[in-house]
Amino acid sequence: FNVDSDISQAMSKASGQNFDQIRATFNKALADQLSKQFGSTYKIISLLDDTVKMKADLRTVYANTTNEWTLIGSPLNPPPASTGTPTKPPAGVKSGQVQAQTAQGDRFMNVRMNNSTALELLKKKYNAQYVIFVNQLDLKNDLGSDPYNLNGTQTFRRIAVLHFTIYSTATAKRIAAGKVKSEFANTENAPR
Repeated sequence: FNVDSDISQAMSKASGQNFDQIRATFNKALADQLSKQFGSTYKIISLLDDTVKMKADLRTVYANTTNEWTLIGSPLNPPPASTGTPTKPPAGVKSGQVQAQTAQGDRFMNVRMNNSTALELLKKKYNAQYVIFVNQLDLKNDLGSDPYNLNGTQTFRRIAVLHFTIYSTATAKRIAAGKVKSEFANTENAPR
């Protein structure tokens, strides 16, 4: 998953880890937390385990998925534009001016399956019922009305936002997607 962080430098200083090591620590910690939350009901398998077999399967997943920004509250499986759903104005250049599509509202990083190949593989090989994609982790300082901390505030909260998508292998459809948010103290700098 992607990590978008305002606090990488503080975490690196506190832990002695570089960015890739910090990211690996968060990957492992998130996999451990998913196991704790769902392990009593489901058998949890992480494709982040360091095996040749799982790395090949992970490459198959990456080859058959696309990450995309999606508006919060938008339909998970929107109908084709031909059903009367309004379409966005085209992007490009018009009369010498760049025309860009802008999405209004809160968005999250979503995973779209390009085809069912990866889900079929995971269902057959691992007997997976559901596939949870952890798409992005945002770690931000919450400085409120002073986002650049011009006042030099020493006590503030931090926000962790996890973007996720869940697919059912039985139907090859998204069953949940979005993001969850948690706050923590600005003194917490060591990734765990």
